[in-house]
Amino acid sequence: MGVQEIIWDCRAWWSWADGPLRYSACYSKRGKTRRHVNATIAHRDHVHIGLDKMGSAKLTSFWRDR
Repeated sequence: MGVQEIIWDCRAWWSWADGPLRYSACYSKRGKTRRHVNATIAHRDHVHIGLDKMGSAKLTSFWRDR
């Protein structure tokens, strides 16, 4: 499908990472949780799925082999 990242509830998974990481918009430079983060910016009210160039152009096997 070409999934590059998934972000939800202040956590992010990146295709290059070993596991989920903190989503930077929710944390200060010192690593403290920000108090008032908009639910949309924090991806608390939806799941963000980012595709790489091949996926967004529908050039992966997911799109081709349908």
